[in-house]
Amino acid sequence: MRNVGLDRLRVAGLLVLVAASSACASLADRIVQPPTQPMFKAGFRDQFEARNDIGRREFAARGGNRIVYRWVPAADYGMHYTFVREVNGQHEQDRYQFDVSTHPQPVTAKGTVVFLHGWGDDHTVMMVWALALARHGYIGVLPDLRNYGQSDRAPASYGPREAQDVVDLLAMLRARGDIRGPTYLVGLSLGADVAVLAAADPDARVDGVIAMEPYVNAAAGIRAMIRFLRQRAGSRGGLLSGLAVGGLDDAKIDAALTEADRRLGIDLASVDIGPALRATSTCTLLVQGAYDGIFDSAGLRAFADAPNVRNLELPRENHFSLAMRADWLGDVFAKWLGQTQACALPMLPKDPAEATK
Repeated sequence: MRNVGLDRLRVAGLLVLVAASSACASLADRIVQPPTQPMFKAGFRDQFEARNDIGRREFAARGGNRIVYRWVPAADYGMHYTFVREVNGQHEQDRYQFDVSTHPQPVTAKGTVVFLHGWGDDHTVMMVWALALARHGYIGVLPDLRNYGQSDRAPASYGPREAQDVVDLLAMLRARGDIRGPTYLVGLSLGADVAVLAAADPDARVDGVIAMEPYVNAAAGIRAMIRFLRQRAGSRGGLLSGLAVGGLDDAKIDAALTEADRRLGIDLASVDIGPALRATSTCTLLVQGAYDGIFDSAGLRAFADAPNVRNLELPRENHFSLAMRADWLGDVFAKWLGQTQACALPMLPKDPAEATK
């Protein structure tokens, strides 16, 4: 049984981004090269993937950088998954438990989904989503984005360069005959932005996108993440022990972004998914928690009237808990992917986390 808590999920990855006052790295260093905080430790990951016939593969993107990805065949993995929302006084903590109890039972493949992880993560954070959709006939492709996991270090862009890698990945898979049925992208946070931008490229030939908790603008998103961590420093100092987050005033953050722009050769303030959402011909489902806690939820609501965009807002979820809701949304997403031509909002069943209270 695997037990994962809120702070283990992705807060750890965000914390290292702002280790600006440490002797080992500046904030600009962390923006240029965010460390990876995997969901699974390497030993558990390798054992889990080998036991469930999940393949490790790699290819070289057009820039020469090596992208490592996992191949999850369409199968019923016998996954037992439970999300738990615990309230202790005024503090709420979310965690999930999952177990894969049987050898994979193959099912007929009816589509291919590329799952794209978030900031500070690697492919393992998307594994439960891949397993949840695999039993519905969706092959899962889980890359470690450039700079993360086992993929090569390469200049980051917080969206467009990573999206080009995904377009290259899809082209390679098609050339090898590995794509089965329609092709979809499912992304989380950074991965959601990558999904939106990759789908905007006609060469991607994507049939649908699910974008969970994206940021609209990269520079604004980085500022929002740091602001979130500064707030947590005031309320949960123990978690942020050793990180002088409060010393990161706006001037220092602006200077770090300017330096990161110079080193990456990109203007992060110009990295924005708004134009792609307005112009997309691919049905795109934006999924957000009403209390994101990091990014401004109103920023995504502004695109609800775009012709091929649908906005699903979940009142109890935040930026971290939404990433764990495969128990509730796995079947919902699988059904929605099969109906992207209609491009309608999905119907939600009763939330199992509320039903068990």
